[in-house]
Amino acid sequence: MAPAVMAELRPLLGFLLMVLLAFCIADEVSATTLMLFNKCPYTVWPGIQPGAGNPVLAHGGFALPSHKAYTLQLPALWSGRFWGRHDCTFDASGRGHCATGDCGGSLYCNGVGARRRPPWWRSPSGTTRTSTT
Repeated sequence: MAPAVMAELRPLLGFLLMVLLAFCIADEVSATTLMLFNKCPYTVWPGIQPGAGNPVLAHGGFALPSHKAYTLQLPALWSGRFWGRHDCTFDASGRGHCATGDCGGSLYCNGVGARRRPPWWRSPSGTTRTSTT
C-alpha cells in the first residue's frame, strides 16, 4: 500500500484498535459496556451489524466526531460486527455514501453490513465473554 494511503488511514486504524482493545479486556458475563473513542482528526462513522437474532444497536451506525466518545450497552451474549467508516456525506434523511465501509448508501446500517469488506471485529454468539476473532 502506498505510504500516503497508509498515513491517511493510520488514525482510522488507531480508532479500530481501540475497539479491538475494548473487546479484549471486556470480561463480564452479563451485559457489557463498550466505549468507542475517535482519536482521528476527523469524524468517523462506526458501522454496526448484529449477528443473527441479535438487536441492531444505535440504528446500525452514527457519526462520531473527532476526539469524542460514544458508549454502547451490549446485551448479554450479543454478537455482531463493528467497523469504522470515513469520508462520509449524508443528507437529512440519512442517505449518502462513505469512502470505506459503506452501508448501501445509508447512515444507519440496520443490519445491512458494509458494501466492501471492512476491517471488523466479531463478538461471537453463545459465549459468556465478549472477544474478537
